[in-house]
Amino acid sequence: MKNYRILTYGWLSDEFADFANQFEGIECVAFPSKNDVKENIKDFNALAGFNFLKGLDIEHIEWLHCFVAGIDSYFALGALPIKMKISRTSGNMGAKIGEYCLAYTLHILKSIKEAQLRQKLISWKVLELPNLYQKKVLIYGTGSIGQGIAKVFAPLAKSVVGVNRSGKLAPYFSEIKSFKAIQNQSQDEFDVVINALPLTPQTTYFFNKDIFRKLHSVIFINIGRGLSVDVPDLLSAIAAGNIEYAVLDVFEEEPLPANSPLWLNPKVFVTPHHSGITDFEDIKDSFTEVYSALKEGKSSRLFVDRIQGY
Repeated sequence: MKNYRILTYGWLSDEFADFANQFEGIECVAFPSKNDVKENIKDFNALAGFNFLKGLDIEHIEWLHCFVAGIDSYFALGALPIKMKISRTSGNMGAKIGEYCLAYTLHILKSIKEAQLRQKLISWKVLELPNLYQKKVLIYGTGSIGQGIAKVFAPLAKSVVGVNRSGKLAPYFSEIKSFKAIQNQSQDEFDVVINALPLTPQTTYFFNKDIFRKLHSVIFINIGRGLSVDVPDLLSAIAAGNIEYAVLDVFEEEPLPANSPLWLNPKVFVTPHHSGITDFEDIKDSFTEVYSALKEGKSSRLFVDRIQGY
């Protein structure tokens, strides 16, 4: 393995530099300002951090380690150098996001909001509470995030079905369908539909009226990317009853503008992209895995495939 001088900047950069410097062949320096980064980047052959690349000359950079799981914002900056290896962070994000999805699913099924309202009204009325063990869950995306969600739901739901390009079985799913297969099928048998897809040209506005009209009174959760959902079509599907509730943690524009109709829609839960916040343990685990793969000349699930876009 060749030696790498890694420049890091931004949130968690100081902690990362101290950690990375423990590895053989790694020298890592955290810089306090973007001006410092610009002045010194020529002396480094690798970068690590959240996306701070805008306005930087990175043609000489050979390795980029991203502190996030979704790397579409990096590609959005333009063509990245062909010789650059790109790796990403996963860690425990799947488990965190799985808990988020489960929490909102149970919140809706068990009418917690309605129960709180009735408590304030001093109203004793038994509510009908559907059971998750009788519900079918459909998860679009079977990578590390999708698997993390499936692992949380698998012991509790009637079934957890995944959707991916190949139809190849993945851990924690009871069944996998290919995109081609499911697009030709009705999806009204499912009660919870979750988007865990990465953003690519193929998944941009993937969830539109063509998908929503196949659903019937589902809980729709988006923890993938905001651009994967056509919001006007989503609102129409809510009005038509195809979607009973929408739980949205990601949006096309973030922060979500104050004039967005999503804020005040009683059938929509808006959260500020916090379902799977990266913590230092995630970064440590993922960097260690990537470093080991580089040192041994092996592949890793954390290396980004430029053709697929994730």
